[in-house]
Amino acid sequence: MKITKIGIISGSHGLKGHFKLIPKTEDVEIFYDLEFLLLGKDDKIMFSYEVEEIRENKKNFIVKCKGIDDIDRAKKIAGLAVYVSHEMLREYMGEDECYLDDFIGAKVITTEGKSIGVLNDIYDNGGNEIFVIEGENGKEYLISNNEFHVPKIDVENKIIVVDEAGLVSEDL
Repeated sequence: MKITKIGIISGSHGLKGHFKLIPKTEDVEIFYDLEFLLLGKDDKIMFSYEVEEIRENKKNFIVKCKGIDDIDRAKKIAGLAVYVSHEMLREYMGEDECYLDDFIGAKVITTEGKSIGVLNDIYDNGGNEIFVIEGENGKEYLISNNEFHVPKIDVENKIIVVDEAGLVSEDL
């Protein structure tokens, strides 16, 4: 099962096991449909807790789960990520949205149509994603996924169009 991080537990809230959850997705409606929280680190699920209560609090959520009944237990899960399956998250995606992970292996070309290589990996640096491109010439290139460096992602044909000026390589 492929999973995606949709939030982070930031700490406890009160004395009865409630905790703060910071959403890492624009589709915050998904939190109201969760029956269980899948918690973990580094894309590995460590715990699953049944959701008893969830409510918005400013830009975050306050959550109460079965089995987390005091402040000490709530503090122990601070820093863990909240994950959902790709299948569940797809229900909240628009027709023009997709998972970037689905583009591993996609062809990468410049805005002028020159073939660069294929997308080999994606890193999230917090602000945006960094695409790792395996060049046809054997070189590895990095490019920041933003509207200036990656003006177009053709979902249907699995082609990523990049501005060559945004490519970074040790050889450049």
